[in-house]
Amino acid sequence: MARLYLLHVHKLHILESPPIQPLDRKSVGLKCNDALDGVITLPSGRTLRKLDHAPPMNRRTWEAPPRVDRLNGSIPGTTLSDRHIVAETMYIMKPIVHLGSMCVFGEKSWKPWLISITIEYISLQRLKSFKNLTPQQRLVLSKRSLNLAMYIVRSPFFENYSEKHIRLFLHWFVNSVPLVGPLMRPFLEYMKQWQETYFYLWSV
Repeated sequence: MARLYLLHVHKLHILESPPIQPLDRKSVGLKCNDALDGVITLPSGRTLRKLDHAPPMNRRTWEAPPRVDRLNGSIPGTTLSDRHIVAETMYIMKPIVHLGSMCVFGEKSWKPWLISITIEYISLQRLKSFKNLTPQQRLVLSKRSLNLAMYIVRSPFFENYSEKHIRLFLHWFVNSVPLVGPLMRPFLEYMKQWQETYFYLWSV
């Protein structure tokens, strides 16, 4: 619910997971110093250019300097359209829809898995169609694209298809490559337990 609030009320565009990232103080300090050079930002957020940094009279446009985001030192991204807000809302609601479908169809049913991957794929394709994405937003969408590959190790696909092939490959790898056996055999023994522990999350 908090992510929906950030999206619809504060218009925070494509949200990362977690929404508040760890602060890199060194990079933020460097970016802020470069971005705010020659600009004064008032408490209201309005930016004013210093007189000694103004361009020559014949090159002045008399436009206000761009507002700088103090958190990442960049100009805020373009506001998403209603269509893309719907796509981001679908992505945020995916875990709730998945849990609800599990309650309706059961944990062993294929329907929750299919519903979840369909929602994620449609949301991702609609967001990728937005042309004015910032580099940070493109990075978030790239991570979401990689997240689609995680569906091969999520139930029930893992138990019915991928587990058998993964085990066959690892057995061949252990028997073919010297000195790998002591490292890979514990993984083979506990692969099912690790899958249940680390790949049951559906929130991103």
